[in-house]
Amino acid sequence: MGRALCLLVAALFSLPVDAQADARCLEARALRGNVKTVLISNGKVASDTGAPRNEPHLWERWDISRDRRTITVVQYSADDFAVLPLFNLWPTTICEFDDSGSLVKSRLKLNGLTTYTTVETTYDAQGRQVAVKSRSRNPEFTGDTTYEYSANAVTARFPQGSTTTITERDASGRMTREIRRDQKENVELSNVEYRYGPNTVEILGRENETSWRITRKLDARGNTIESASSGVGYESRDTFRFEYDPQGNWIRRVSTIYLSIDAPPRISDLVVRQISYWP
Repeated sequence: MGRALCLLVAALFSLPVDAQADARCLEARALRGNVKTVLISNGKVASDTGAPRNEPHLWERWDISRDRRTITVVQYSADDFAVLPLFNLWPTTICEFDDSGSLVKSRLKLNGLTTYTTVETTYDAQGRQVAVKSRSRNPEFTGDTTYEYSANAVTARFPQGSTTTITERDASGRMTREIRRDQKENVELSNVEYRYGPNTVEILGRENETSWRITRKLDARGNTIESASSGVGYESRDTFRFEYDPQGNWIRRVSTIYLSIDAPPRISDLVVRQISYWP
């Protein structure tokens, strides 16, 4: 038992802090209908026939309160590591929303019990994000980010270093350009442009004097069904197939990666979402 406890502690400290947990909360809140629970499983299927290659395993669980003000995301082990299931301790993120639907606070608990990182967001009278305060047991995740607005652009200033990000949006709120700069050195680190067409998004980027391009095709619900990427010395293509429930939320997604535009596909990834609704 002593050895198992040591392994547990080691596992907890080696777990990566998932910066995308808040994004999962936002995705969960954006689901159509009065969603209660989402169980997410991952697996593999044959690219040519769609036949299962293994039994999908439970990957995540989203719990949404009836008033949609609290969302809990539990991330289960993906590598069958024995210690965490033994103690039933999983990385858990709890997100809190205000009456307008804005995310105001999130708490990450690496072991499901002890808070590791807390992030609080404040907004101005127009509902725009003006500050994000992060406090963590890891100093690398502690700091304050501020946002300044001018016309259709917002400048984000980060706690570490002198890097700023300037984001521009069109009249409908879609991102049109994102520029990262090192203010101290007066150097542009990256410049990404977004171009929109009927059910398409073209993304043109430049970073470290290297240019790249991504073209996405979208379905009627706005989900990406094909993505082609190209840059210096590489090109690739991904395809995505969705199945939807009566509410319009996708419940099955098969993604296939092609290492080059004309290459045969690799084994496809399968994601299944079991969605239940409040009565």
